[in-house]
Amino acid sequence: MIHSIVTLRGIGLLHDALPSGAVELKGITVIYAENERGKSTFAAICRALADGNGELISARRTFSGTHDPQVHFRISDQSYKFENGAWNQDYPKIIVFDSHFVETNVCLGSRVEASHRENLLEFALGEHGVRLKKDIDEKTRRIDEINREMRDKARLISQHSDPYSVEEFVELQPEPDIDARLDEVQRRLADARSLESLQRRPVPEPLILPDLALDNLERVLSFSLENVMGEAERKVKEHIQRRLDAQGEEWLRQGAVYLETADECPFCGQSIHGVELVEAYKTYFDASYNELKRTIKDELDRVKETLGEACWGEISRVLTQNHAAQGSWSDRSDLHFPAELNKEEIKSVLDNLRDAAIEALTHKLSAPLSKIDLSDRLHRAAERYALIRARVEEYNQGVRKVKAEIDSLRRSLATVNLGELQEQIKRLEAEKRRSQPNIAKLCSEYQELREEKSRLEEEKRTKRRELEQYTENLLRRYRESINEFLDQFGAGFSIEELDVTHVRGTPRTEYQLIILGERISVSGQSEESMGRSFKTTMSEGGKRTLALAFFLARLKVDQNLRDYVVVVDDPVSSLDSGRRRATRNALAELAQHCSQLIVLSHDALFLRDLVRRFRDDEWEALQIRRYGDYSIIEKCDIHRLCRDEYYTIYETLIRYVEEGPTGNESEIARYIRDYLEHNLRNRFPIELEGAKNLGDMIRHIRQDPAAYGQVGQRLSDLDRLNDFSSPYHHLAADRPPPPTDAELKPMVQLALDIGRG
Repeated sequence: MIHSIVTLRGIGLLHDALPSGAVELKGITVIYAENERGKSTFAAICRALADGNGELISARRTFSGTHDPQVHFRISDQSYKFENGAWNQDYPKIIVFDSHFVETNVCLGSRVEASHRENLLEFALGEHGVRLKKDIDEKTRRIDEINREMRDKARLISQHSDPYSVEEFVELQPEPDIDARLDEVQRRLADARSLESLQRRPVPEPLILPDLALDNLERVLSFSLENVMGEAERKVKEHIQRRLDAQGEEWLRQGAVYLETADECPFCGQSIHGVELVEAYKTYFDASYNELKRTIKDELDRVKETLGEACWGEISRVLTQNHAAQGSWSDRSDLHFPAELNKEEIKSVLDNLRDAAIEALTHKLSAPLSKIDLSDRLHRAAERYALIRARVEEYNQGVRKVKAEIDSLRRSLATVNLGELQEQIKRLEAEKRRSQPNIAKLCSEYQELREEKSRLEEEKRTKRRELEQYTENLLRRYRESINEFLDQFGAGFSIEELDVTHVRGTPRTEYQLIILGERISVSGQSEESMGRSFKTTMSEGGKRTLALAFFLARLKVDQNLRDYVVVVDDPVSSLDSGRRRATRNALAELAQHCSQLIVLSHDALFLRDLVRRFRDDEWEALQIRRYGDYSIIEKCDIHRLCRDEYYTIYETLIRYVEEGPTGNESEIARYIRDYLEHNLRNRFPIELEGAKNLGDMIRHIRQDPAAYGQVGQRLSDLDRLNDFSSPYHHLAADRPPPPTDAELKPMVQLALDIGRG
């Protein structure tokens, strides 16, 4: 609670409000002040302390004042100060009911705007609800901020994302070897577009070197006379077995003896002169010999043919073709041709082998029956040839592999979808752009913002569900409590269907008034053409009653009110006596549940009746009164103030008539109405019950003048006095200039005359 007000300077009429020092407050503190003395300013100071709002204080700086705005409250042994344009700390556990509350949460004049219903919902939610709502609002604010940041980043990313959307682009995962992969697909697209040209490119083929069959050559060279004779004997025996009987060999042996002395064959007469003994087998021997020579000749021819010009021509053709193929495919780094063979080396080895073989066979042919061993030259040539063949086989493996790669490439290109390749290239190019450091940073930041947004939206949904459940339960109790107070106040209307609606994401209350069984909407949908609207059905007292019911009901349903300071400014303004009593009772009940109740009013009687409900040590009474051009706050005796008010006014009027003006002419003019209201209310307490001011009293008297004796005969004088004094009860801005003594004195004398008579 606020224990004391230490300093109050430079704010409105409270220019130096505590000239006698600090004033102490109690759990129940009432502050009396006439209108325009600073009650609203004090309430605004309390509201500013609750909100920590320095501008609210600075905006009320005293005109032409010599003090800067300063406030010093002592609350729970702590100092809460406003100086140099700012509070040192706020004290949010202060709730204020004043005209600002009405204009902010209920209505402005006769209008109920959307902002009123939004603010009323926030007020109704209480500390827990407001905390939830602020959490939601903060998340909404951050989400909006994230959306702006994401739009900014998306605008930058979109400059690089084509043909993808920003969302698709940021999700791309660039491959580590993106450049190589891009080159590969671009090359594949180029290949697919030039497939016909690739089909015409030469393809390498394996190089086939002839197999010399050195074993066969060696066998031919190793033939000798013994081989021929053995062959002849084999053939003779074969002939005997095939042509003669079992005695054929003996017969031939005997014939051979005969042949030693004969010159011709005894069977056919053919000459056999000059033939050696072995020529007895001539027919067979000559055949074997000639066959040997043919074999040698055939082998020689085979060598010449196998290793001759035709062979070399084919080898040269293949090597030339493969060289051309390698050059034709040189733009394909993915095709790995084998290293080219040394053409001259192959020719040299081939020629050397051929020449060595021909040399050996030629020598053999000149001496067919002589056994010839392989020469060293032929051995060396054969060894070199074997090495060349091994290298050629290795070369051929590479040729076959690259040929298979070419065949595979051609087959795959034949079925390629050009559109798909183009899409791959677009994607890879986008991935490459995505991997650039500046763009990658943008994308990462975008993704982080998106993740934060997603998290906040989920948290917001959770909080909103919690708030909706809380609000549903709260508003049900709140509506019931409002109607209880309206019933206590005898308002003649009630609240129905207190709900929450969301317009463009902003929650607000939606309610209707029930007046004499008819629903009146306050959402702007009223049937004004039929006269059924908030504007046309609610009096000023009704609006104030509704606002007070909203305020008190909110405090009643709050479970944590024990820690709060409640400030109520002019709760009975525009209220009749019945509602004044109900308000007094409600405030007395409220004081039992809050930490501190501070009530400000221009009605001293209302304040006196309120504090009578409590022990003397529980309450304190203060007064804000005029002091020169400004106002001061000091302790007062509320009972004495109420007891002497009428007499003070009467004495002031008498002194004016007797002593003349003292510069207080406007105050005297205002006292005329105050005097008559007190006088008539005391003389006719029953007849004028419910009349709020002199104008109401005159209307009552006019209805039955006879019931009011001589006063009923002076209605015209009462009208003159009311018309004269009423303007001096207006706000300073609307108040006329002070009357002259010539105008004022007759009016004072007339009022005193009516009051006395």
